[in-house]
Amino acid sequence: MQSRLHARLFLFVALILIAGLACSLTDIPPDIVDQIDVVVNEVVDEISSIYTATPPGGTGITDPVVTDPVVIDPGTGNVPQGGGALGPAPAGMVAIPAGNFQMGCATNSLFNCADPRFSDENPLHTVYLDGYYIDIYEVTNNQYAQCVAAGVCQEPDTRETMYGDTVYYDANYGDPQYGNYPVTNMSWRNATNYCTWAGKSLPTEAQWEKAARGSSDTRMYPWGNTPADCSLLNFTPGNSDSTCEPVHNPDGYQGTRVSAVGSHPLGASPYGVMDMAGNVAEYTLDWKDTRYYSMFGPNAWPANPINSGDGLYESSTYPKVIRGAGWNSPSADVRLTIRMGSGGTDGRSYSEALGIRCASSP
Repeated sequence: MQSRLHARLFLFVALILIAGLACSLTDIPPDIVDQIDVVVNEVVDEISSIYTATPPGGTGITDPVVTDPVVIDPGTGNVPQGGGALGPAPAGMVAIPAGNFQMGCATNSLFNCADPRFSDENPLHTVYLDGYYIDIYEVTNNQYAQCVAAGVCQEPDTRETMYGDTVYYDANYGDPQYGNYPVTNMSWRNATNYCTWAGKSLPTEAQWEKAARGSSDTRMYPWGNTPADCSLLNFTPGNSDSTCEPVHNPDGYQGTRVSAVGSHPLGASPYGVMDMAGNVAEYTLDWKDTRYYSMFGPNAWPANPINSGDGLYESSTYPKVIRGAGWNSPSADVRLTIRMGSGGTDGRSYSEALGIRCASSP
């Protein structure tokens, strides 16, 4: 726009000079002088229209709006699907911005990824995710009870003890004093039903890991690489039976050792997400496949990946991915890259160390 205007001004000045010169010469035919006057008037009209034009949404001359593209690390092969700025996070959730992060096992002074027992966590690879939201805390007994009252969710699975009593191994579901403890002992289907009822979904495996690790490094735990201890999470230190949390309301056979959600703020992830290591492990959307990380090159992963199974695993008995670790996990298993499998989508789950966290997209 500005270059066009400058050209017109230059031509205008030149024509004025020519017109002035023409008027000072008596031997130029009058019809030539009239033609010069017509051209001058046309230029004046065009310049005037440029100054007074009103573009959509504004007045006068405006510079074009330039939008910077989403920048992806070169060579990753990822194609952003969006990635605009997220709005304020819904209550109880935190925003995870769009961008790349490193997913998978990363060897450090505490852990060697070359151990064949951890092959399904390799290789380390670059993943791009659009922005999303994730729950700050694990879903509690009180929250889940609202879904049960609405007729959408089933109560947690029960078990008959050796004494003939029917009990819940989930921090005593239905007991008001444990309302702020994570709900456990439900199937993947009921976990999905809860998140759907709440207007959300279970997170994908990649969404879960980015929320736990952040995007700036390849830390081993949500809080960094400091060795795990009871000030950072609720787990079973070493290989002993001594847990960080005492037994709650033991019934003579077995009790629960979960903590109230958010009890270990020092162990929060870079985004402020609580209890992503220890307390209870959590369901995700993905089907479990130990070969999944080898399906793409480390720098050629698709954006927003999810292992949908491609029709191969859609069975109520095939496992879904479980991420995180529970209060009964030893120190070697509370790393944020650990991948476990459920007993299927509809199978009863008696794990008092497996719960729910939901996510949502804008």
